[in-house]
Order: sequence, then structure tokens, then C-alpha cells
Amino acid sequence: MTLNFLGGIAMANFSIRVGATFDLDEVPTRISALHGTEQVLLQNMNTGEVELHVRQTLLEAFREGRIAATENGTEPLKNMEWDRPLEDLTTEVKKELLRRKHYVDAVYSGNQVFKVSELKVAILDAASEIIDENPPSISSVRRWISRYRASGNSIRSLIPRKDQRGSRKFKQSPKMLELIRDSIEEAYQRTPAATIKTMETLLAAKISRANSFLDETEQLKIPSRRTLFRFLHRVEVHDRVRMREGKVTADRKLRVTRAVTPVKDILERIEMDHTPLDLFLIDDRTWLPLGRPTLTVALDCYSRMILGYYLSYGGTSAAAVLATLRHAILPKESAVPAIPSLSVKNTWPCYGLMDCLVLDNGLEFLGTDLERVALDFGISLQLCPTRVPQFKGRVERVLKTINYSFAHQLPGTSMARMEKRGDYDPQKHALLTLSEFKHVFEKWLLDDYGQTIHRGIGTTPYAKWLEGMRRRQPMLPPSNAVLRKRIGKSLDRSLRHDGLSLFGIRYSCDLLTTVLRLHGRGVRVRVVYDPEDMGAVEVWPPHESESITVPAVDVEYARGLTLFQHQCLTEILHEKGQSAENPLELMKARIELAESIEDLMKSRKQRNRKLAARINGKTSSHPGREFEPAKTSPKNSSERFSQAVSDDAPQGKYTLIQVTERNGSSQ
Repeated sequence: MTLNFLGGIAMANFSIRVGATFDLDEVPTRISALHGTEQVLLQNMNTGEVELHVRQTLLEAFREGRIAATENGTEPLKNMEWDRPLEDLTTEVKKELLRRKHYVDAVYSGNQVFKVSELKVAILDAASEIIDENPPSISSVRRWISRYRASGNSIRSLIPRKDQRGSRKFKQSPKMLELIRDSIEEAYQRTPAATIKTMETLLAAKISRANSFLDETEQLKIPSRRTLFRFLHRVEVHDRVRMREGKVTADRKLRVTRAVTPVKDILERIEMDHTPLDLFLIDDRTWLPLGRPTLTVALDCYSRMILGYYLSYGGTSAAAVLATLRHAILPKESAVPAIPSLSVKNTWPCYGLMDCLVLDNGLEFLGTDLERVALDFGISLQLCPTRVPQFKGRVERVLKTINYSFAHQLPGTSMARMEKRGDYDPQKHALLTLSEFKHVFEKWLLDDYGQTIHRGIGTTPYAKWLEGMRRRQPMLPPSNAVLRKRIGKSLDRSLRHDGLSLFGIRYSCDLLTTVLRLHGRGVRVRVVYDPEDMGAVEVWPPHESESITVPAVDVEYARGLTLFQHQCLTEILHEKGQSAENPLELMKARIELAESIEDLMKSRKQRNRKLAARINGKTSSHPGREFEPAKTSPKNSSERFSQAVSDDAPQGKYTLIQVTERNGSSQ
């Protein structure tokens, strides 16, 4: 039974009596006769067929929810019944309900009919019992009794329905209502802070324009401001929020959170997403703040353990996604103790190929590189709808936990919003390098987050993962070499007599001769490369099941070189109009780039220092990497630290910390 806006429907009760109607297994049924106390004759109201049942059978069907009472074919009682629980009534309405019930009980008993004179006396006697100074009239009591009898002696029929008094329809014409609606829509499209005065102005202009096409007898009148307020009050909340803030915001604010997708085992569903880390990190050498890196996380939805992560200064990219996927699949090694006094007690047991990878619609997730890797390893990719983060709410929540419960508690935190900082300067208080952060982060991840009871799973993520491993052992690729060959960015290139070219770097080896002889010059091959090391690539010849590892022709130049570093070097040479294949010019460009990195690192602008960190290739995979101007033996640590505190070091806003021998302590 439902309650519409204009009236209610009498609530029907179920009873085993002759003439009672109900739905039995959604079939309209009527009790035709009762035989004794146990046998009931039922009639199918659609076909007219009759069937003998036992009373206990009907009662069991009612208990199982197979029976729903109907209205016995009578017309619904309008403006009478209240279908909601009686406790929802206001105190005033409850008081009036009890008053009416008192008068009905006092003058009505079964089918007894009172004379007018007797009824008046009975009403006055009932009024004196409850000290009612304004007793109801005889016609009111008769009306109450009539409704009470028609409803089957239901007390709900006596509830005063003051909420249904008056008309609920607008008195304006449909054309006027359309103009009002358009004016409100247009006002909110201009600005979410639209006022009623703006709506009045727009409505007046629309009415004036409409009247120019109407006869004098059909002219529209400008409604009052009160009419506009009433119209706004009648608009659904969702429509109001949609007009002010947009449909996406309205759907997000006015939605009921449903149960999350059930996950029954580890590695069944992995959610991946990015977030800017709310923490400033510093450079290992100059100790100047580099900025906020971007954190990419892969979360196991069953255990809530982080399966893998990747940290870099390059923002969101396909390379970051593939690096996170590689870290998630591989078994984890112990964190490098960048802070000797801080030890990680627990190992990281998470690894393995996942069944499903859940992603959003970021461009870094939509490329062919991730699709190719997923196809190779049998991983299903699931893309969430646009601007609906709740479809991967678990990883969204854990990213917030990382920032709020971890990053915000460290020196150098940028906080979630700038206004929350107050006088706190995060760059001035930044203390952790990338390698130190990696150590501290894995300490928190394994010894704090992993050992804290998670409300969503009822136990710790660490214990939940181990529990899942007892039912399912994670699967790995055939070898680490296979993983390296298949996880990477890929391009198609033509094979020539001198090998192949990738971003201006020439790659060649003797094994390519066989491919060239078999397929001919210009054959298209697939090249898989690692943007963090351009020293060698994997070449997949047509119709071959194995790839060929092909080193760069100038391997001394390309080994350990990131793609971004190479692009910077190429840009330097192109600006000078010089060839990128001249070894001498390349050496000069490397020296020039190294000097540019030094200048950027000494800059007072944080975005320049962050760019320097990106050029250096600092990531969670290579936290201490620095661009070398030449392929010579690296300087020892004492020379590097002495250079960092030399007289040529920057003396700006951030004073360099004096280091005697950096073994975990600084002064």
C-alpha cells in the first residue's frame, strides 16, 4: 500500500473469514467458504477455480510472506487513512486521535443506533470524562463513526488529515509554470549563488517577450515573489542541487551508499589510483625541498593490504602505472635501511598476478600499453564510470588514510588544504629524502597500518592476507626476465639494415640479422622499453614466441639513462641545430644538462627544484639516482658531501645543513 500526495489507501488486514480477499503467491484469491474450524475453500479470482486448503497451511504461507491482503474489491478510502507507523504522528495529532477514539468508543458499540437526543447526551458525558470544554458536534461524531465502521474498526480512520487540506496544484497556467522553471534554470546556470531577485528579472523579461506574441485577453501577468518562493519550495532537493552545483554533485550528495562489490579471495580484485602526497621531500645532496611527489598505489580489496606502489616527481603517467604493476606482482625485498635506527619488524608478504585490475578513466589507464600487459598475463581490466570514485572506494579511502594518518604526521607535510597550514611553512620543516621516506613509509605500512584492525574486514590487513594465502597461493610469471620483457611501454618500429631507432637512440645486435633475412628490410617489429633505463630494449619479431634483447649502439650513453633525460638532451642539441648522434656534442650536452640541473636545484622556486628531481630520475625504484654528466667513476660520498657544503653552495632561504659524515644523523 502506498500513500500518494492527495490521499491515502485504507490499510487492509488479513483474516481467515468468508469473503476475505488476498494475493496468494501473487494470485488474486478469495475465501468462498469455511468448513468447520480447519478447512478453507479458496477461489482463484482469475479463473474461478476452487481449491480446499487447511487453515494451518494458510497461516504458514502468511508467515513466509506469500500472502498479501487486498481491499476486498471496495473503493479506496480517500483522505482518510494514514499508512505510516502511528509513532510518526505529531504530538498534536496523536492527542486529537485519542480524543476522537474516546468519543467513538463512548457512543458506538457494534451496530447500535442512537437517537439524536441520546447521542447528544452521550457526547456530553464523554466530554466531561476527559474535561473537554469544546465537545464535537453530533455530525462530526457520526462522520467519525462512519469512517470507523467502513475501515473495519481501524483506529487509523480517525487520524485527522490536516496535511491534505487545501489544493496542491498551482493556479498559474502551464505556460507560466514553464517560464518560471526556465527562469530558475537560467539563473542557476549563470551562477550557483543566484538570488530570487535575479530570477524575477529573468522571468519578467521572458513574460514580456511572450506577451508580444499574445492577444490582449491572453496577456500573462508577472507573479508575485511569494509565488516564486512556493515554486522553489516544491522543487525536489535533487533538482535544486543539480541547478546550483551540477548533476554529478547532486548525484554524489544525494545518493545512498550501497554494499561494496563482494571479494572472496586475495588478488581477486585490485584497485589502483594516484594521489599527490601531502608531504615535501628534500634532495639527498643539497637538502633543499624538491616538492610533493605523486604516489600510485595498488590495493588488494580482500585484505586491504597495499600490493605495490610507485613514487615519482613525474606526475600521473602510463610509466607510473606499469611501474606500480611491476612492483605489485614481484615479491618484495626488505626496505633499504636509510635510517639505521629504524627497523622494519614485519616482512611484506604481498605479491602475485591479480585477476581483475580496477581503474578510473585517466588517460594513463586508457593506453594500449596497459591493455597489452593485461592480455599477456590474463588480467581483466575494469574501468569505472567517469567521475564516480565510489566504484573503487577502497583505494580512494586508503589514499586518504596514507595522507591523513601518515603524511600529515611527518615534518614537511603540506596538509590537505593550504588554509589549514596557518603560519606553518612545510618547505622549511621538510626533513625526509626520498630514500628515507621510502624506508619510513614501508615501516608504517607493515608495522602500523598492516597491524591495525580494519573495521571493514574485522581484522588486520596483514592477518587477512595471510588468511587468504592459506586458500590461494599467489601465481608469478615464469621468471623475472619474462616480467621485464613484457611489462613496459611499447611501440612499433621498422627494422632496417642498421637496426632500429627509438626516440633518436639507435639499437642493433647480430640477432636482428636473422630477423632481417627472414622478413626483409622494413619489417615492423614491436619494441618494449623501460622509460627508466634506455640502455636496452626488447624486440618482438613477427610470429615469434620470444623477444630479443637489443642493446643501444652507444651503450655507454644510454645505459641507466631515462627517457626524460634523453629528451632533455635532444632538446638542447636541437636548439643548437646539432646532431644527436655526435658523441662529442652529446657529451657537451650532458655537461650542460648537469649544470642546468644544478641551477634548477639551487633555484628559490620550488617548481624548478621539482623539475630537477624529475630530470635526475628520482623515483621509489631509484631514490638516490642522479644524472651523471659523463661516464666516469662516481665520486665518493665524502667528496659529494664536501661539494654540497662548499662556498659555491646556494645561500638562500634554506640554509644547507652541515654534514660531517651522514650516517643517519645530521646537525
